[in-house]
Amino acid sequence: SVTGVQTCALPICFYDATTRDNVKSLFCIQPNLMLEEKHTLTPMEETLVKYSDIIRRPDQRRYHMRSLANRLQEKADNDPDFRFMNLLDVFEDYTGDAYSDVVHLTPAANQHIAEKLAAHIVSSGLSDRTRDE
Repeated sequence: SVTGVQTCALPICFYDATTRDNVKSLFCIQPNLMLEEKHTLTPMEETLVKYSDIIRRPDQRRYHMRSLANRLQEKADNDPDFRFMNLLDVFEDYTGDAYSDVVHLTPAANQHIAEKLAAHIVSSGLSDRTRDE
């Protein structure tokens, strides 16, 4: 199994490689139904979680992903060139079905994430464009 410590090294290695090439990058942790804590689940999503709880360990996975997110955020806080956006709670204010299964998103949920990413990219200076372009 992969721990948060081992997984944390991957984005930082990619970051090191991209900065050598003077590439602006944004690292994100994608949302996952098994990690949801703030999104109010729809009946369909609750059914998916009940099925997945039987075959997975959501509490252990949740701990490792939150730990990874915290470490990446700490890196971003201490290195202005390392950009990180935690998407684990991106559906906190979302009311529809976000997941079509435990890891895949519905088209509307993808649109929701795209809008959040676009706003973050523009506000963080990763793009020369404005939000309306």
